Order: sequence, then C-alpha cells, then structure tokens
Amino acid sequence: MSLEDSLIEWVKERSGKAKLLVTGIGDDAAVIEPTEESQVIATDMLIEGVHFESNAEPERVGWKALARPISDLAAMAARPLYAMVAIALGREVGPPDKYFKRLYTGILQLANKFKMPIIGGDLTRSLSHTSICVTVIGESFDKAPVTRKGAKVTDKIFVTGELGGSILGHHLDFRPRVMEAIILNQKYRINSMIDISDGLARDLARVCDISGVGAVLYEDKIPVSQNAHQMSTRSLNSPLQHALYDGEDYELLLIVPDFEAESIMNHLPFGKPKLTEIGHIATRGLRLKRENGSMVDLAPAGWDSLTSPYE
Repeated sequence: MSLEDSLIEWVKERSGKAKLLVTGIGDDAAVIEPTEESQVIATDMLIEGVHFESNAEPERVGWKALARPISDLAAMAARPLYAMVAIALGREVGPPDKYFKRLYTGILQLANKFKMPIIGGDLTRSLSHTSICVTVIGESFDKAPVTRKGAKVTDKIFVTGELGGSILGHHLDFRPRVMEAIILNQKYRINSMIDISDGLARDLARVCDISGVGAVLYEDKIPVSQNAHQMSTRSLNSPLQHALYDGEDYELLLIVPDFEAESIMNHLPFGKPKLTEIGHIATRGLRLKRENGSMVDLAPAGWDSLTSPYE
C-alpha cells in the first residue's frame, strides 16, 4: 500500500458517518442523498505564509482550515453536514505522514463537534508551501438561508463576540458561530448577515453595497477585544482601528429590523458570546459616530486577500 493510500485509509477510519451518505472516502466521488432543505455550499483555501505561519501547530492549522468555510455557512444560518478536504503538503513539513496526521487531527476535532463526516478530497505534495482547500456542504435550518442582501434603512446592526487583534492567536482557534446563527434566525427576523473575515468596516461595506444602503457605527459600542488593546501597544493604530480593520474575527455581523432589536436585547438567546448593538443602517455612506456625537467618514478598509501581506 502506498503512503497516500495508507493516509487515506487512516482518514477513512476516523472521518465519521452520516445516514444520508451513500458513498464516501475510497471511491472517485462521494454520493449523498438530497434533503428537503436548501443546500448551502462553501469553499475556502488556507495558504502557508498568507493565512498561517510555517511554525504554526499543524492541529491549529487544520482546525482553521475547516472552521473558515463552516463560518461562511454560519453567516447564512445553515448547519454543516459534510466536508471535502484537499491538501498539498509543503516541502518543509518534514515527514509527510507525521505532519498530515497532526494537521488532520485538528480538522477531525472540529468536524466531530458538528458530527460531520469528511466524505472526500485529495492529497498531494507541493513544491513550495502547504495549502489546504476545504469544501463544506450544509443545509438551511427550518428557514431560508440568510444572505448579505436585505439590509434596510433604520435596521439595527449587531455583532457577536469581540473584535480585533486576531493575529495574536484567535485566527487559529476561533469557533464558528453556527448554533448562534441558527438560534437567532429561528427566533428573530434577520434581514442580512455576514461573518467578519476581512474586518468589520470592509464586511459591513459589502453588506451596504449589495443592499444599496449606508451605515453608521457607534464608536463607544464596538466591542474591542483585549488582543486589540495588546496589538495597539506595538503598532501605530488604536485598539478601535484594530477592531475595525484587522479581520479574521469570524464573528457574526447581523442586520435586524428596528422592531426586533429591543426584543433581542431584552431576551438574549444565549449567554456567550455576547451580542452587541453597534450601529444602524442609513441611506448612504459609511460613517462612525464619535462619543461626542460628531460624525466622521469611515474607510471601507480591511484585509484584502490579493494585496494584503501576512503580518
């Protein structure tokens, strides 16, 4: 048996099973039975030197590789069912079987939390860096998937958790907000939602652009993380700037009708992560309301996957 075949067999023994899975790892393609719900599919790539450093623990890299597309499903209030994982092992990883198993251990740790089997993928070597491509297949949960489009003037803006400074470790350890998204979508009307992967300002601007609206954020309401404060001690940016622009927070940014906001705050559907109202939808522009009441324009900046360096 080749090394590739033995590693595939290793994954197959640990990948889990599902009642709708007809054919999984070991054939040319997977076969799954359709469900009555809308199918929601997301693909994401993780590249060494861009999304993680070469000295990052393989288990944490594997976790992040699967967590990113699951977070995309969370942004649509969908639950993940299956995953397909393609890996190109870099030439500097040492013994490929050892690194692969450590990497896959992280993937399986997260997959097991969602009871989702790995149903296929690919394995090869790279002449340069390690890269991982993961596709997650999920379904809507009782209601139609939530999209980015749909924000309306006077809607309120909420976020889960805290923002900024993710490079200090959160970007490798975050937990996708799947259950929070499903609970919120079941209990309340959500007009629009996105996960914050490229920074609060940039991702909010995307929602506004596709919805044809603007937004105002409240400076004193944005939940700034301790990591953002720590980052500000070694950068030229304030903690607030890190919260606005760093990215890779993977928290939910949701837009709800005005009449839902008070109900959400009075009957918080979960204790942690915290849920914070941070602004409202306006007719145009992206602005920040200062603590003194003044308004300033807010640049729709953040992480750009084609131009931003890894820091």
